[in-house]
Amino acid sequence: MPAMRLTIELAHYLKELLDRRNIQVSSLEGIEAPLREELLSGRRKARLLLRSHLLPVPVQDLGDRRLLVESDTLAASIKPGERVIVVVPADDGRRFVLQTSAEKVFVDRVQLHVEDPRCQRRYRPAGEVAVKAWRLPDVLVAKMEAGELEILRDIRLGEAAPAEADPGEPEGGGAAGDAGPGVVDVLYDPAKRAASPLQDDLAQTTPIPGRLVDVSTGGLCLAAPSAPDMNLFNRLVMVHFHLAPSAGEEGGAPSPPLEFQIFGVVRALRGQEDDARIHVMFLKALPEEAVSWLGGDG
Repeated sequence: MPAMRLTIELAHYLKELLDRRNIQVSSLEGIEAPLREELLSGRRKARLLLRSHLLPVPVQDLGDRRLLVESDTLAASIKPGERVIVVVPADDGRRFVLQTSAEKVFVDRVQLHVEDPRCQRRYRPAGEVAVKAWRLPDVLVAKMEAGELEILRDIRLGEAAPAEADPGEPEGGGAAGDAGPGVVDVLYDPAKRAASPLQDDLAQTTPIPGRLVDVSTGGLCLAAPSAPDMNLFNRLVMVHFHLAPSAGEEGGAPSPPLEFQIFGVVRALRGQEDDARIHVMFLKALPEEAVSWLGGDG
């Protein structure tokens, strides 16, 4: 795929993603039965978060991880592929949250596809791969939630990056534009249209060392050498690692390793006999082309 650069706006998305009252589920079956029955009978409405808008709407289950939402307002303001957060509130203050994307948009309704960030095929590296994870301090998270920081992603998985950015692309870069192939996220200042110096400040803090267990387009699992800090749960992190690409044509020159630097949120912590497993969901999934280049076993 051609090299490309995009920004990831997080302000409204993060507030729901990081709320500790929220319970992330990957399907309606993950919602407790009485609440799910109320939702599907129409006695309880879901709340849809699209950008800065919160819409109370009835939801129908179409099966196969698909939902139907009847809403003129939503249909008029959404595009296919756009991300929507569906929140189902319980009476005790808990909120069941589904991450979805608009699959089909009609005149007065929208079909949503429920996403499971780690349901995709997981790739295990053939050898040991070192991973570093940096926990984002609260001040950076607050700036993201306020819209003062976004994420700039450079994707370099095929053709070389163009000499000049397209007019519609953000200025400044800062995402290792002269580096080798990979997918690299950096903090981005939308007001200055440039990479934020806070990126360097983050990189200079002490990371959590570990090794890569597996990776998919939606997230990864890393093994840390010590017991997990439970305060890491539901926290934003930046992970960095290199992977050898899958083998190319026989006799061809070896390809350089792929660099990955991705922002995500810790979704699970599990202690093992010899190490701790930290499961990270990427804030934005990797392109499919990224994992198709990976070596190791699926």
